[in-house]
Amino acid sequence: MPKKIELAEIIEKNPQVDAKQLRESMELLEELRSRGVSGRGYQLVPPFSGRRVQTIDNPSEDPRTVHLNRT
Repeated sequence: MPKKIELAEIIEKNPQVDAKQLRESMELLEELRSRGVSGRGYQLVPPFSGRRVQTIDNPSEDPRTVHLNRT
């Protein structure tokens, strides 16, 4: 679990940030979280669920290979 960031720490490290606006946005974020709204995360694909890769010994014999003429 990530460390909870304190409001004072953010303001101390970023003096250009408006403290009032930051406080309001953090309060709104906490309100949304208390109501059950959360981020979707990274949506990572579990291992072994992707497409399998086939190796082709001789690509020139594969009918799916595209041949382009150089002029």
